[in-house]
Amino acid sequence: MQSSPHSTPAPARSWREELAVQRRLIVPVVVGNLASMGMGVVDTVMVGDFGGDALGGVALAVLWAFGVATIPRAAAKGIDPIVSQAFGAGERHAAGAALVQGLVLAAAMSLPVALLHLVAAPGLALLGQPAGLLPLAGDYAAVMALGVPAMLGFVVLRQFLLGLGVARPSTVAVLVGNALNVGLNLLLMHGLGPWPGLGPIGCAWSSVVGQVAMLALLVWLTRRELAAWWPADALAAARDLAGIGRQAALGLPIGVQAAVEVWGFQAAGLMVGWLGETAVAAHTVAMNLATLSFMTPLGIGAAASTRIGNLLGAGRPWGRAAAVAMVSGAVVMGLSAALFSLLPGPLARVYTDDAAVVALAVTVLPVAGAFQLFDGVQVVGLGVLRGLSDVRVPVLVNVVAFWTVGLPLGWWLAFRAGFGVPGMWGGLMAALVCVSVAVSLRILWQHRRAVGPRSSVQ
Repeated sequence: MQSSPHSTPAPARSWREELAVQRRLIVPVVVGNLASMGMGVVDTVMVGDFGGDALGGVALAVLWAFGVATIPRAAAKGIDPIVSQAFGAGERHAAGAALVQGLVLAAAMSLPVALLHLVAAPGLALLGQPAGLLPLAGDYAAVMALGVPAMLGFVVLRQFLLGLGVARPSTVAVLVGNALNVGLNLLLMHGLGPWPGLGPIGCAWSSVVGQVAMLALLVWLTRRELAAWWPADALAAARDLAGIGRQAALGLPIGVQAAVEVWGFQAAGLMVGWLGETAVAAHTVAMNLATLSFMTPLGIGAAASTRIGNLLGAGRPWGRAAAVAMVSGAVVMGLSAALFSLLPGPLARVYTDDAAVVALAVTVLPVAGAFQLFDGVQVVGLGVLRGLSDVRVPVLVNVVAFWTVGLPLGWWLAFRAGFGVPGMWGGLMAALVCVSVAVSLRILWQHRRAVGPRSSVQ
């Protein structure tokens, strides 16, 4: 699919053909996701050179920063169904106006998110995190606040382009950002010549520079597409409160749904903090690896959202596309689960040589691997529903699964049953099982009631 000229999306005639269609979107999106996550992996590994306390402090800072940015970051995906369905229907102006309105929303969300970064240390203290890790966590999060506007702008622009079937430029931007990040980490953390460097906090400065550079590069690489789709009445679109409200009405439930899940994982991480600094470091290793494997089905879900939104906007059947995406997510995460279960020790030692941290991580990784299959199904399923503009029901599903099933069960297993960190991960697995089953049933229901194109919020 190309952004111009417009061509009506067509349903595939077989599963193999549908997989080939989706693969053209999936591959660059997954590579981009893996490269983006790779930036965090590189940061974690390089910070680990400064010891367990540095690793734990940076982990808490990233946990806080990601947590306060979760709703606006995911809410920026409210542009997805609008653009993908508008592209499928050939409505060029609607897609361009959505881009302008998405950027307006991103700018409006940047300030409160940046301000929340500045209260990381007292916020983490209230949540009972180890006092020795808080100074570094607070300083690190404060620096990361500077990159919030660029980060949200990049998300909006990337999602707009993906809705048009244009995925490669954002992947290139992230890959270049990775290379820049590694070089800056070496310079800013470890210094050069007589300059000793900034230590772990240098990693935060590298991230900020990388975020700004990625946005600038993406704009440059797609300047022709942006010029072609940018509406002539951009100022009117920016003042169109109804259009902004429609995008916010789609984006806010997506943001809340993502936040419920992310905050569920982060609440589990905070409870792990009550078990001590070794537990925090081991949990960080397991979560980093789980998140890395999650990038592939996340990309499949993003591609599915675009493909299904395109088909829906064009009034074409979308059931086969949804099924191919769901099976792809399950297969990929099944392979990840096997890897986690068979090689926990070597995987943990990539992050740290601390024997205590590695020993604990080895007990956690097989449990983390067990929920990989369900994690893949649920994230792809949520992408399918997002393409259908079905964004409200997943909020309720996630609230029930994580906050009434997963977290209470994880707490009981960790602290009452005595399983510690692996017990907390067992609770998270139970939550993902619930979400994957509910989302799959919701997709089946939507398919049975499908009667043609529709774009209203469900």
